[in-house]
Amino acid sequence: MSGGVVTFLRPGTTTITATCAESDETLPDGFARTASFTVNIPAGYYNEHFRNATTPWALNPSHVNSGASFERRYNNSTDEYYWLVTPYLNASNVGRGDIQHSGSKVYLESGNYPILCFRIDDVNDSASKYSRNINIDTSGSAGDTKYSGWIGGNNNKWKAKYKCSDGSAILIYDLSTQNFQNGGALPAGTVAEFATFQIKYADIKTPASAEEAQYRFFWFMAFGSETEMSAYLNTWSQQTGITYAE
Repeated sequence: MSGGVVTFLRPGTTTITATCAESDETLPDGFARTASFTVNIPAGYYNEHFRNATTPWALNPSHVNSGASFERRYNNSTDEYYWLVTPYLNASNVGRGDIQHSGSKVYLESGNYPILCFRIDDVNDSASKYSRNINIDTSGSAGDTKYSGWIGGNNNKWKAKYKCSDGSAILIYDLSTQNFQNGGALPAGTVAEFATFQIKYADIKTPASAEEAQYRFFWFMAFGSETEMSAYLNTWSQQTGITYAE
């Protein structure tokens, strides 16, 4: 086996050990058959680019049952993976397709990683100018305090939006300045645990077809500051050739 995927279910420190079962205790070149290394995942850190097909992100199962779908794709020119989401259309031709983080909980910490951002297509930016509602929808707690609902308090309440030259958008939230719909702001130094964490993508008004309402979801990241985020985006822009601006 030449490689493997390690999935972290919660923040903390762990030691990973790999053993070559077919080798002797000591290999001829003097190396041991077992190697270990220790990794630490701090609370609030997040970096998902879908380079592995295995991911905790998936479409809301009820939306899949209603006809929504998504598939993982690769853009060779930018060396990026992404999910192409096809929402379902209801009887009134209104589209919806929410993306959930499932299978493990999400841990947020506004002191060390307050900046949440994700790159996604906004159908409102397309030539058709479909109206829509996008938000980060949550349900979790920190101690006895419950945090739930939308970050920013309502639909389409990100702190900033960058439009990208490939037609996508980068939506930015700031846990240090924006409240949850219920529970208020997350105090710095407090780790909140969320069983529900999803990008709600709803109320896409009367597209001609589900295909016309499709959107791409590229990545979801957390940063320690806007300065750190800007440094990353500058490097990403140089590597992909995609430009962006508010």
